[in-house]
Formats: sequence, C-alpha cells, structure tokens
Amino acid sequence: MEQYQEITELTPKQKKASKITAIVAITLGVVFIMLTAFLEQLPNTVRMLATTILTTLFVIFLFCGIIQKNPVSVWIAVALFVPLLIEALTINAIVAYAQIYPLYIAIPFAASLVVAIIWQNFKSHVLPLLFFGSIAAVFSLQSSGILDGVGISPWAIVLPMAGAITIGFLGFIVIKITRKN
Repeated sequence: MEQYQEITELTPKQKKASKITAIVAITLGVVFIMLTAFLEQLPNTVRMLATTILTTLFVIFLFCGIIQKNPVSVWIAVALFVPLLIEALTINAIVAYAQIYPLYIAIPFAASLVVAIIWQNFKSHVLPLLFFGSIAAVFSLQSSGILDGVGISPWAIVLPMAGAITIGFLGFIVIKITRKN
C-alpha cells in the first residue's frame, strides 16, 4: 500500500495569504460582472457570467493550492482552466469547437501532468496520464479530420479504438487488484 504524506497544519501566513487571494479574486470577479452589467458591453450575459465565475474559481484554486502546497487544489485549478481555454479559443473564432472538444477528455491528463511536474510525483500519475492521454489522442484523430478520407465514418474507427483502450485499462486494473489480494 502506498504511503501518504502526513497532513500538516497551515501556517498563519499561509491561511492569511489564501484568504486574501480568495477575497481579491472574488472582489475582482464581482466588480467585472457589475461593470459589464452597467455598461452592457457583452451581448451574452450568461456566457460572461459563467466565464467570470470559472475564472475566479481558477484563480482561487491555483493560488491557494500553491500557497498551501496542496496538489488537489492545483489539479482542480487546471481542470477549471481547460474549459476557459476552450471558451477563449472558440469565442474568438480561433478554432471551431468541433476541432478541440478532445481537450475536455484531456482535462484529467492536463491536470495530472501539471501536478506531477510541480510536485515531482510522476509515479502516482502514470495511469491517468496514459489512459486520458491516449483516449484524447484517439478522439483527436476524429476531430482533426485526419480520418476523413478513409472511406468509412471516422467514428467507426475512433469508437472501437477508445473501447479497446478502455477495456485494456480495466483489464490491467482488475489484474493488478487481484494480484494484490
């Protein structure tokens, strides 16, 4: 069984810095929402509101996670950042949503990769990196248009590949668990 790090109490400075970060992020988010509502600059208020809330949560989780040395908070921050990135790319018509939807599948990959790099703990992130990275790569084949000229529907290739990867990983996990018992 893996050894877990001992949970240590936050120092008063860490607690204070985390609270200040959260208050500043929330205040800036509320000010932005109020200014936007008063100036009526954005035609889609719901979209702006959701983006502002996600951005505020992203900032809080990222900075508090770094201040508190908490990998789970940083993981959540990265998971919130990916939809923000997708929104920024699609709202500005840089790419079409149909081309980058595999990024949603890659959220656990990106979050695990960032946490593994920051905390130098690759061993516990190998399986999520391999599984979600390979599934996202398979769906990227479809979204990029690479499979369009093969004569059959790209989904007829992508879905069996994704299924095979999933079954392979499930089989690996079952074998690993049964060997431990």
